[in-house]
Amino acid sequence: MPVTSATRTLIDLAAVADSGVLESAVEAALRRRLTSPFLLQSRLDALGARHRPGVGHLRRILHQRPVGGPSESELETMFVRILRDNRVPLPRRQHEIRSSGGRLIGRTDLAYPAHKLLIELDGWNVHRHQDTFEADLERQNALIRAGWKPLRFTWARLVGHSHQVVAELRELLAS
Repeated sequence: MPVTSATRTLIDLAAVADSGVLESAVEAALRRRLTSPFLLQSRLDALGARHRPGVGHLRRILHQRPVGGPSESELETMFVRILRDNRVPLPRRQHEIRSSGGRLIGRTDLAYPAHKLLIELDGWNVHRHQDTFEADLERQNALIRAGWKPLRFTWARLVGHSHQVVAELRELLAS
């Protein structure tokens, strides 16, 4: 049975999917290491002047991706989409925070290093176990001691109160 690569599938999907679905599919493929931004861009460049529906759409999504690795969850992808839709500057993804001596304190979902502001997106799957919950609290305390300000959001908060999330973030970025 013939199949296409993940890269080709994303290019084909770009012709029929809305931006939210396409962005989620791109991030899921990157997260699973089925393709890379370089591979996608190379394939788009190879298509050159040939007009394919959705190619511009996919190029925009690749160009607008935040600095850092792929999102580690649909929740992260949704959060970045909310920021972009509300014209909030995009944070770095999967940002490593180190002590002044270079020791890794933790890696955050998203961060604004210039503001020492970190964002954690808390899903129930990850935090339903006591040991994971405790480890996250210890890491958060270490990050606070290092001068970082944490913000934590859940799926319910992003879906039901995204305007408040955006307002909180804007307030902290302005200070």
